[in-house]
Amino acid sequence: MVRQVVVRFARSWKPVLAIAVAGGAVLWHVLACTESPMSFSPDGRQLAFTTMEPYEAEHNLAAAGPRLYRLMVLSEGKELQVIEETTDFMLSGPGFSPDGKRLAYLRIPLLTAKGVEKLQEHAQAREKAFGGDPFAWADLSASPPSRPATEPASSQPSAETLDLSAPPVDAVVALAQRLIANIEVPAELVVRDAKSRQIVSTTPVELRLTPELDPDLLITYATLRPQWSPDGQWVYLCAAEIAWAVNPSANERRAYGIAGNIALSPDGQTLALGLGQAVGLIRTDGQTAVYRRLEQPVSRSGMTWLGKDKLAALTFTKEGDPRARLYVIGADGAVIENRPLPIADDAGSEENTGALAVAPDGGSMVVAYGEHVYFLDAKGTVAKHWQAQEGEILAQPAFSPDSKTVAFKYMKEREGSHPRAEAIAFFSPRGEELRRVPIPKIAPTATRPVGESTEPK
Repeated sequence: MVRQVVVRFARSWKPVLAIAVAGGAVLWHVLACTESPMSFSPDGRQLAFTTMEPYEAEHNLAAAGPRLYRLMVLSEGKELQVIEETTDFMLSGPGFSPDGKRLAYLRIPLLTAKGVEKLQEHAQAREKAFGGDPFAWADLSASPPSRPATEPASSQPSAETLDLSAPPVDAVVALAQRLIANIEVPAELVVRDAKSRQIVSTTPVELRLTPELDPDLLITYATLRPQWSPDGQWVYLCAAEIAWAVNPSANERRAYGIAGNIALSPDGQTLALGLGQAVGLIRTDGQTAVYRRLEQPVSRSGMTWLGKDKLAALTFTKEGDPRARLYVIGADGAVIENRPLPIADDAGSEENTGALAVAPDGGSMVVAYGEHVYFLDAKGTVAKHWQAQEGEILAQPAFSPDSKTVAFKYMKEREGSHPRAEAIAFFSPRGEELRRVPIPKIAPTATRPVGESTEPK
């Protein structure tokens, strides 16, 4: 059964906060493809992306030095330029502004050995303070009884609407952060001039990370891509389970809620939050929100908008339902479509490995599960199934603005190591490979520490 929750803001806050925590506190499995999203410039002439290497499972992702992060821009599909490289910060995927003049991404400082020790001390203090369960205080029984919503169309799943009350979302998030936080990391949103590549601004975004830093950082790296409002004033991002809006010019920040990933509607009016087996649809003016519980969990890289008022959500399989499904949800929370995808039964069986990309003209889409990539038309018919050779992955599909090209990170496993991004591969919407642009390997000395990392507070 599908469940819808409509939230209006007033004085009583506890029920809504409990719902948000319950939805956002799911322990997610680590993504299989540890690569960050890519971003085309509005004119399609530039493709910006970040790489991380080397990646080995036994390495501490929070430690400075073992790996190099590189921010790169590929121009005209052939000229590759390294914009920034560092071993002291984790760099998120970048996002172009609507006018193509700016490029935004998140820098998260990595820790020295002393910083790791301090993190462990915070973790011990948290364990003592909360008895191992920081969410024990949340009381769902305080929620008011439900009442039937307007009867949905007979072809759609049934729904319920709950009228709850809450304070401004910033207050909810501030309390949630205080309760679940273990360590404060002074990250920053960096904005560069897309032509000169010079830094235009840096805006603080304080992240609260859990003791298990590896999944926090890995999920942030593999899903975060800044999304600009249509007027270019605000940058929306999701890091460390919190959805933020940042105004770099005014040095202002807003918190929208607890989430695993976000998608901003093209008109900038609605922010979709991924909450495990639910989707939140929040008006960016902060006045109302709709929470829709689905039959399956939504993949971390599986949300995108189809125009200003329809959200596409890719779910992964669960026990008893072997098919990954595609939901189309209205901005008001109504389920418009819910259909299984015509792909292999086991393609979507691993949690959070699915990525969804839809062409801007709506004529085609791509569903990528790393070793299985499906090129589909608007009706969901498979035009081509790309299946990897051993050790190959196509990750993070991104359509060009003219809908004629799909770019992927082509990853290859070498000598038993984790796959590295070896090239940017371009395909047609029907699955024909067009070309590849190699990503140069880093020099062995490039992974040496290059200075003191920022310490946690």
